[in-house]
Amino acid sequence: MIDYNIKTIEKKGCEILKKYEKKIINSNRREFYCISMFPYPSGKLHIGHFRNYTLNDFICRYKILKKNKSFVYFGWDSFGLPAENAAIKKNTNPKKWITSNINYMKKQLKKMSIFILWEKEINTSEKEYYSINKKIFMKFLNNKIIYRKKDWVNWDPVDKTVLANEQVINGRGWRSNSLIIKKKVFMYFLKVKKIVNTLYIKTFKLKWPKKVINSQIKWINKKKYYCFILYLDNLKIKVYSLSIFGPFNTKEIIVPFYFKKIYNLCKKYIKKIKKKFLFKKKIYSNKKAYLFFNNKKIKYKIYFFKYNEINKFCFFQDKIYYKNIFKKKIKKYIKINLLKNVKNIFNLKDWSLSRQRKWGSRIPIFYCNKCKTINKKILCIMCKNKNIKETDTLDTFFDSSWYFLKYFYKNPIKKFIKKKIDIYIGGTDHSILHLLYVRIFFFYLKKIKIVNYTNPFKKLLLHGMVKNYSYFSTKYQKYIKKIKYKKNDIIKLEKMSKSKKNGINPCKIIKKYGSDVLRMFIFFLNKPDKDIVWDDRKILGCLRFLKKTWNLINLVNYKNISNVQLNINNLHKNEKKIIEMYKKKNTNKLISILMIQINKIKKLKLETYNYKLFKIIKNFLLFLHPICPLITSVLWEITGNFKFFGSIYENNPF
Repeated sequence: MIDYNIKTIEKKGCEILKKYEKKIINSNRREFYCISMFPYPSGKLHIGHFRNYTLNDFICRYKILKKNKSFVYFGWDSFGLPAENAAIKKNTNPKKWITSNINYMKKQLKKMSIFILWEKEINTSEKEYYSINKKIFMKFLNNKIIYRKKDWVNWDPVDKTVLANEQVINGRGWRSNSLIIKKKVFMYFLKVKKIVNTLYIKTFKLKWPKKVINSQIKWINKKKYYCFILYLDNLKIKVYSLSIFGPFNTKEIIVPFYFKKIYNLCKKYIKKIKKKFLFKKKIYSNKKAYLFFNNKKIKYKIYFFKYNEINKFCFFQDKIYYKNIFKKKIKKYIKINLLKNVKNIFNLKDWSLSRQRKWGSRIPIFYCNKCKTINKKILCIMCKNKNIKETDTLDTFFDSSWYFLKYFYKNPIKKFIKKKIDIYIGGTDHSILHLLYVRIFFFYLKKIKIVNYTNPFKKLLLHGMVKNYSYFSTKYQKYIKKIKYKKNDIIKLEKMSKSKKNGINPCKIIKKYGSDVLRMFIFFLNKPDKDIVWDDRKILGCLRFLKKTWNLINLVNYKNISNVQLNINNLHKNEKKIIEMYKKKNTNKLISILMIQINKIKKLKLETYNYKLFKIIKNFLLFLHPICPLITSVLWEITGNFKFFGSIYENNPF
């Protein structure tokens, strides 16, 4: 019997897998596209990343066993502010910093036994990629999907750049956590308001996890407003209400601040200014107004508000006092006329694309300050003066809204693409930002006939977070490593991240236990869509299981196969359960059943080894393979399965 030696087994397993995988790459099988959200190359991969990419690899190997062609595509979302800030801090070039990080992370990935097709690798900061990015921008601009205007924007004073509304969380920047201020600048916008109603309706039809659908519906936030008309000193004012009877329930209405004439007219009635709710100002006035359906004068309060933080059409619950004698007339009028005048207001606004950075995909245009025109030429087409070269770069979400098309085609904009991704894998924290931007982007890619669909993902699989304890120094007001923890510091259970210094390098665990053990442990801790709390003390159970599997299958005397009858009905029942767990992608239950299966095989007298048991062990190795590809590849050859049945990928136990 060959001893269980992690380094020897995994080295041999890698050699065998390369041979098997090469055949799959060159095969004519139908390809199953399973893709993970590509990472930002921040320096080191932690266990959270490992979970994402091994889940991708698990599905790909499962699909290969089911006679598909499938492998892991990989790329780098390498533009953006963190690289620029890190380069400034370390007095280096962002490109050098990114390249160094990518090289280190690739070394980590190659130790994880993940079937990555490196020849298809992409990098958003490479010219081959961002040149296409610029062409997509110009196509959108020429089709009037993108426009330039001066507008109020969210300014991050720490990162010194503009943020889209989706990148502002509770009034703070999503990366810097600094308070956002308002600033008016020239910006490039992608039209979202134009398609927002269609986007909203299609959200309900998505075959995505309910959590994502609900998050997007909540963010788009469609509200139906009914229009009422008031008359104030011969001024006609439109007032909107969320409720069809809303304006007639109390003594107040709300009208927008931008009606300057009304504001000036009512200045003399100001009694006091209150700073409350989201308003900057509230101006109270007791004036008499005519409602449009009668000539009775009714006292009411007007609320004027200034709320440029979102936009001038942000309305609130509008109400006006009425006397009971008018109630029937009001209801009748509403039923006949009011429903014709309805306005839908959405939270989702046009996407601001401009970013004031150097490390990014530059907006490829020139503009004339005098004529306010934009074009690609150095001289203005109208006044013939020299144009100004745009220095702003594109929001990195623009880069990441189409990247997966680059895996399939060198130049996707020259194609009419019909390929869709079968399964797209990522974290729940991308429910609004990335996934919403992708939907907006593909709506317009279809319009300009680059693709023939608006949703590029047939299925979306969101994995849970990997959590670990973080340590926050009360003295220095920053996250510290565990070894620097002191008595008064704060301990929290949080998502693994570089910024919180609670990430675990998977390569250290792989060095000690091997990649198969770590893969199995990650899958065993919980279902893919659930969060897991990191605790490597429990990893020894997976190590014992693989040792037991290795020793048991090595003990079998394959030359002494008899026709002796064995009761293996329970083993067949377990196989059916395993197949069911694969369909549900319930990895922790799947591993539990595999553990039960190996214990039942162990109870049989392996000296009386028959053909049925040979098939059971063969299937066991196939079922275990997507979880632990290295040890199963070695055992496949030791058991003689390769001689009889070819490579592990030429067999389908499902």
